[in-house]
Amino acid sequence: SVPMTAPAWILSDVFAPGQSNALTSGWNLVATGEADTPSAFKETVGSFKTLWAWNNSTNGWYFYSPALEASGGLAGYLGKNGYLDFGGLTFQPTTGFWVNMP
Repeated sequence: SVPMTAPAWILSDVFAPGQSNALTSGWNLVATGEADTPSAFKETVGSFKTLWAWNNSTNGWYFYSPALEASGGLAGYLGKNGYLDFGGLTFQPTTGFWVNMP
């Protein structure tokens, strides 16, 4: 556990294409100082394949896929695979999550 204070928070837009900390192809472990939903994060950083976050209290993975959301298949995929739905949950300033970029 590492305490973070407001001046140290990183905003999501630093991970957008063209920025010095733009996400690269493959897996990226990130955290932001904003209370974004996965969908809002996608709007900031552009298209990604999947986004994952571990829930330690339930020992389960939250999962989000923009493609599955767009096709209407996200809920079925979550249920079939036992993943947790982000729903309206937002990332907290110290929440790390994995983003799989094309």
